[in-house]
Amino acid sequence: MMLTALYVGRLGGAHQIAEARALTKAALEAVTLPRHRQEQLGRLSRLAVREGVADAALEALAAMTVDPPDIESDTELRVSAALVATLARDGKSVLSLLGQRGGQIPIDEAKRGLATVLRANAHELLGDVIGAAEVLKELPHSSSLGKEREPYAALGLCSRSADLYGTLVAQVQGAKPAGLDGLFYTGVVITILGAVAATIAITLMIDDAPHPIADIVFPTLGGLLFLFLGPVMTLAGIDNARQDVYVRKHGIPRTARVLHIKDTGGRIGPIPVYLLTLEVAGETGPYQAALRKSLALPEANAIVGTELHIVAHPEKPTVILLDQ
Repeated sequence: MMLTALYVGRLGGAHQIAEARALTKAALEAVTLPRHRQEQLGRLSRLAVREGVADAALEALAAMTVDPPDIESDTELRVSAALVATLARDGKSVLSLLGQRGGQIPIDEAKRGLATVLRANAHELLGDVIGAAEVLKELPHSSSLGKEREPYAALGLCSRSADLYGTLVAQVQGAKPAGLDGLFYTGVVITILGAVAATIAITLMIDDAPHPIADIVFPTLGGLLFLFLGPVMTLAGIDNARQDVYVRKHGIPRTARVLHIKDTGGRIGPIPVYLLTLEVAGETGPYQAALRKSLALPEANAIVGTELHIVAHPEKPTVILLDQ
């Protein structure tokens, strides 16, 4: 069984898929345990999808056990059925099989990456490219996307959201540690500048040589001001980070529609940062909230009117974060 899986997994060219199907059919005839039959039938269905032969994929799928007792067999059924639905460009069926987001439906770890890519592709098929890119962020590694797409290249999985996902990954890899925002780092810099100015002022005060009063007063005042503002901003940044952690842990999942965006003038590397005004679907009715998000063009122009998944502070509903 394991040797069959490893050998079939290495067959990549179109001319080799027929050989892989023949090998899998032989393995299917040899196995007796229901879970092993489910595994071989799922592999047959997926190989047929790779060939683009919908009838053969459906035939293997129809022979699979429905509502199996173990997660491995259930995952075989769900992922294989989702691939058949993807071949038919039926995004809604894919999401009903795999869930809107990761974790909604249990998926065996071995196929979690493929399920994530199929789920993201389904969002893309339904017109939500940004949502698709957010789903791809559930992948364990950025290299996982290419690995999962390659066997099903003919399906064109995530053809539009892959580039946006790459941009998001690049932002994360080049960003500061999670949770600490610009306010924290600005406060640290100002504190250091204040300490330097205060040191200069003290040095001039204790120096025996005469110095103009302005050379002492200005560094002294500037140093004191910076030494006051710096720690205040640093502590505020830490509070923001703590609040983000709290919202991530205890926040209420909601959906929100982007009403309009405004360029803040800020940048994360070359990527502009926008202020997004959202209409959030609250328990007592819709309300407006805002968040900052870096977006590459043309995604920024396309985001207005789209739906985002967010989490809201349970006591301060206007404090929101993107659901990740």
